[in-house]
Amino acid sequence: MVYNPWLSSEAAFIQRFSQPYSVRLQGLDGSWRIKQHLFDQHHGALFPLVDAFRSRSGPDAEDYQWLMHQARPALSVDEARLDGYWLRIDSLQSNALALYEFTPQSPTAP
Repeated sequence: MVYNPWLSSEAAFIQRFSQPYSVRLQGLDGSWRIKQHLFDQHHGALFPLVDAFRSRSGPDAEDYQWLMHQARPALSVDEARLDGYWLRIDSLQSNALALYEFTPQSPTAP
């Protein structure tokens, strides 16, 4: 089922469509910096922001700059020492997307 979460103001309704997921990546050894970019109804969604502009002509250049600044994904950063794999078990709200970025960390000197 696909729906627009902004058509319902009921948090319980939206939460019912939360989907669990798990990701396992093999072959990751050593120290890694892991970033999660989360796009959901509160982070990165343009529709509710654009809806605030009620002018007939729509947003102007200044408005678009503001929109680009406001419509950003949530960012979380973690560092982990991995021993062959990375496992993530979580859930996402309907129409959400999580992107992961892995950066190897150089070994620290003793």
